[in-house]
Amino acid sequence: MTILRGILLLFIMVNCAFAEIGTSFTLLFPNKAAASAEISGDIVSDFFLLPLIEDILYFKPLSIRYNRVYGMEVVNESMATSGWFFADSFMFQTQLEGRIPLGNLFFRYFVGGIVNWNINLEPLKGNIDKDLAAASGYDSAYSQMSFENKLGLGYTFGGGIGYRWSIFSFDLSVSYLYVSAPLNLTGTVYYGDKGANVTQANYSNPKAALALRGFAVSFGVHVILDFAKAKEFE
Repeated sequence: MTILRGILLLFIMVNCAFAEIGTSFTLLFPNKAAASAEISGDIVSDFFLLPLIEDILYFKPLSIRYNRVYGMEVVNESMATSGWFFADSFMFQTQLEGRIPLGNLFFRYFVGGIVNWNINLEPLKGNIDKDLAAASGYDSAYSQMSFENKLGLGYTFGGGIGYRWSIFSFDLSVSYLYVSAPLNLTGTVYYGDKGANVTQANYSNPKAALALRGFAVSFGVHVILDFAKAKEFE
């Protein structure tokens, strides 16, 4: 009974403090990623939405987004014309959201900050070697690269339309995001031409950064925690 009372008390506290809880599914179309079904699909856990101005302005303390991206780009590197890295990553996002209510319908717009953590980061050697060879005028290249996997920082903004019905709300939105993290790329590259000797060259680009940027389309489903207010939308 003590545990049950604790759960009930927690629910009452959450119900008083937060407006909604929910999740969404997002299709992410990152720049320079493979234009195929391998483009990232992710699940976003929105957790709680805190009302700052009732029905008008909200604060989302935390969202967690998982992305699997085949072809993350490298910026500050002129030779990188394709995606150079594969990544499994988590985005931790905080967001300020405004709404324009029109009865059961509402328009939403938002801006937020992002911290990105790549739990798995691997170089796409085929893309790297192809770009290095093309930029240097050789027939082929073989690279041995080392890099740093650090936290990335970035931002997002966008807008959309939503609908409230009873205790549920549904929304469709489009957003843009940009996240970057230092890579400090170094290594050795072996260049070759048909019938010619192999040329070895050192590679170093301390300014190179890993970037994830592009547009996302999201469909969200949320539960309105203020049940008294939810009755207004039935």
